[in-house]
Amino acid sequence: MVDFALVLEGSDALKAGAARLPTNADKGVFSFNHTTHSPLLRRPIAVSIETKRQGEHFQDALDQLGVWTSAHYARLTELLTAAGRSHVHPPMLPCLIAQGSDWKFILAEKTLAGEVVSSRRPLHPSAQ
Repeated sequence: MVDFALVLEGSDALKAGAARLPTNADKGVFSFNHTTHSPLLRRPIAVSIETKRQGEHFQDALDQLGVWTSAHYARLTELLTAAGRSHVHPPMLPCLIAQGSDWKFILAEKTLAGEVVSSRRPLHPSAQ
């Protein structure tokens, strides 16, 4: 699990969509996401955020996001298939790694071969 997530709040459109989609196959509950953490069940994750201490464990954060986004893509693929849209390519998933004041923007993408790849850009701290 990541440390934080920016989520979409439940709208009428999200509620209607949830009513038409299947439960998570192996978990027995409905979630837009790949996790059944109760605050996230009906709130689709928009941005995943992993935090580490300044200058420490950046590769661990990348590995964590790799596992997280792979599971996220598996759930999105399941939902697209259930909606009869298995031909639709899942969207890129924005992520952040925060290490103190050093933040990196990670954009994860599922390739046509099924691999999850990412590109990263530093986010500069705002001037104080």
